Amino acid sequence: PMLCDIREEEQVAHAVARTVEKFGGIDVCINNASAIQLTGTLETDMKRYDLMHQINTRGTFLVSKMCIPHLKLA
Repeated sequence: PMLCDIREEEQVAHAVARTVEKFGGIDVCINNASAIQLTGTLETDMKRYDLMHQINTRGTFLVSKMCIPHLKLA
């Protein structure tokens, strides 16, 4: 296991590199990190909204982008 904030490009690159080094490649990418605020629109502050989109959208895109070159080799 390793800690990785998927909002941070350097951390994702490091996590992917360590995974490839340890296991010799990447066979599958499962994006299961998520942030959610179970409040209505009017009760959800913008800081929480931004966090949800940084993780749920940008983070998913970034992890996929870093893994795809290795997945194409699998």
